[in-house]
Amino acid sequence: ACSGVSMGSIQMGLITKESMAAEVAAFIAHNKLDDRAAQALTDSLPELQRNVLDRGNLADANNPSSALLGRLKSAAAALGVTTPAPRPFSQAATGLDGEQFATALEKFIADSGIDERAADALRKAPVDHQRFVLDRGGLQDARNPSASVLG
Repeated sequence: ACSGVSMGSIQMGLITKESMAAEVAAFIAHNKLDDRAAQALTDSLPELQRNVLDRGNLADANNPSSALLGRLKSAAAALGVTTPAPRPFSQAATGLDGEQFATALEKFIADSGIDERAADALRKAPVDHQRFVLDRGGLQDARNPSASVLG
């Protein structure tokens, strides 16, 4: 039950962040979205949230988080609005050092779908370069994620 707002509230235009909060949280949990996708959905306008949730769950998607980001982009284009700028990937990790930062870097590499050459280059780059790449955000929407890292 990842969808369902009463028709009355849709017809009356009473879609608010507050009215969507529980449904959005359930959708995020049900579809096991990553932090970036969950934050993007949570930060979106309620009309975008409604549009995305009305399209159903993402259980059959190879990458539910990426599919969600695509849905948000499509919904924003259809409604003529912009999606909020993604929060930096390492916003919570900027102060991390050592093993914690290495874990955040490996998660970024796995989530971004970059090839082994780009992953190796990122791993061997100076830490300030790594932080710069992580702070730019995920690469799920990039046409060529590996080239974005190597570029």
